[in-house]
Amino acid sequence: LYQSNLVLDKATITSSGIAEVYLTGELKLGGTCDVPRAQAQLEQTIRQFSSVNQVKIYLNGQPLDQALSSR
Repeated sequence: LYQSNLVLDKATITSSGIAEVYLTGELKLGGTCDVPRAQAQLEQTIRQFSSVNQVKIYLNGQPLDQALSSR
């Protein structure tokens, strides 16, 4: 992810433990094998907070899994 140009626009954690993170920019990956690694790296970074039970990440307005599936 170090080559990616990402900006954190907004991050919230609801009282039920759902973290919503909104990113904009370009996610640069080395190939298709990097997709699950990048997604896991982002999700685990957010899950480091004990109040987080579920993670929802958006990249340029799309859910992260949709944004990555188009690669």
